[in-house]
Amino acid sequence: MTYRQVITVLEENGFYFERYGKGSHRVYQAHHSGKRWSVILSFSRPGEDVKPGTLGSIIRQSGLSRDVFRR
Repeated sequence: MTYRQVITVLEENGFYFERYGKGSHRVYQAHHSGKRWSVILSFSRPGEDVKPGTLGSIIRQSGLSRDVFRR
């Protein structure tokens, strides 16, 4: 899965781009399940592949099900 695909999944589930962080970090936020969720992505190219451990961290940060990220 690439970062572009991760961003698409996040946006389809109510996340929106909030701001740029330090360096190449981008912050996406959403409000669901009665909480505010923040996902921090760090990449230089949207077509870059996401490492498995990083994808697990993104899934935990988002509060979404793993099934949502299966494409």
